[in-house]
Amino acid sequence: TTKAFTPLYLHFTTASTPAFDMTVAGGGIRFSTDITRVDWQKLTFVTANVTRGTLICSVADLLAADNRLTHAALQAAGKTGIDVVADAWHTEGEQALTFNGMLTDIAPENRTTPYTAIGYVKITYTNGTTAYVYAGYGAGGAPVASLLSFTEAIKQQLHFTTANDAILDLTANGGGIQYVSTLQKDEWSILSLTAKSITCGTLIYPSAALSAIGGTLTHAALQAAGMTATDIPSSSWFVNNETTLSFAATLTGIPERHRLTSYTAVGYIKITYLDDTYSYVYASYTEEATPAHSVRSLAIAAQNDLSDTQDDYYKYAVGDLFSPYTDADRATINGLTKLSVRMLVNQTQTVPGKYLLDPTYADVFHARLVRDGEAEWQELYQAIGNVNYDKGGAIVITAIDGTPLNADIISGVIMRNESSSGTIEVNWSKYIFYNGALVVPYSVYTGNY
Repeated sequence: TTKAFTPLYLHFTTASTPAFDMTVAGGGIRFSTDITRVDWQKLTFVTANVTRGTLICSVADLLAADNRLTHAALQAAGKTGIDVVADAWHTEGEQALTFNGMLTDIAPENRTTPYTAIGYVKITYTNGTTAYVYAGYGAGGAPVASLLSFTEAIKQQLHFTTANDAILDLTANGGGIQYVSTLQKDEWSILSLTAKSITCGTLIYPSAALSAIGGTLTHAALQAAGMTATDIPSSSWFVNNETTLSFAATLTGIPERHRLTSYTAVGYIKITYLDDTYSYVYASYTEEATPAHSVRSLAIAAQNDLSDTQDDYYKYAVGDLFSPYTDADRATINGLTKLSVRMLVNQTQTVPGKYLLDPTYADVFHARLVRDGEAEWQELYQAIGNVNYDKGGAIVITAIDGTPLNADIISGVIMRNESSSGTIEVNWSKYIFYNGALVVPYSVYTGNY
């Protein structure tokens, strides 16, 4: 009979390491079993009625079945398990064939439940009776996994980016710099299932200071260097469509003196585990270079965002061209391309220490005195003569980041005089630009500037 010739000793193995499958909605745990091609051919030669599959159950049910994962043992213990029949081969090699059993639709309350599995072959004989032949296990023993055990693996598969381009936010007082990060909606949903909780946000930090934290913007790098960044958690989606989720973070409250300061940003996902520990996943950038944008650079880009064709985006006429910005917006943008420099009159000093750069500008500008008689003075004196200067010295102000200062950047100098009778601020007219520096002369003569 067919039954007498059916081989019951087969060479097949269920892998000890299960895998997470992101191709199914909500994610799944995939158990794989290999059988030699020769053994399968023997089976199908002697009987056409042979099927293959994977028997899956929770570890708790396995213990209830006296640690025996078979259909009969589970039934005897009052457990059913999950029987996944394989309709097709996952891979077909010259020596071995592989089939999978996928555990899907795992309820939220079972995300921490560990599951195990075993591959089997089911043989139905001509007299209607059946027999199961179960696989052995790989060197690592029986596979065990819960949905939450795959969090680290899923982290490595995320398609998560922060755009290198930034957006000038005109709704923010003084202009804001907005960065946008994007990820796949299905990956976010799956990651949500494999962790206790997940949140997202954006770190923003001055670009020039990145070298002080090792060149990479992360929470760990900041902590190691004793630095802090602007950390903006996201509470809503900037874009939410069928396939994509994006969140945005806007750096606001940027002082006028920092309009030249470039900022770098990176999006992150914070994953909190069952034991309340957590880790971060950081976005990659859409371009190779690290993004760095200032309010001024974005304002200049907005000024130059013009088209010779009017459409739904380029709506507003600017001469013979068209802009996406209204006249009022363009006036705001034009203002954001410049900044004033503030100085103080020190009433306790006489020149050359009487006029000082406002200390709040010390992180943006460097100021130094050049006095009459110093090597640099004669050249400066010739240039200063253009502002009807008497004689004495000058304060030379340069941008710390090396940006050449000129009338396109500096809108003016504001001098503040504080005395017992009050504070007076005036627009100072005695200054020039020379060799990329702002030069403010002072006089040794009483009554002069």
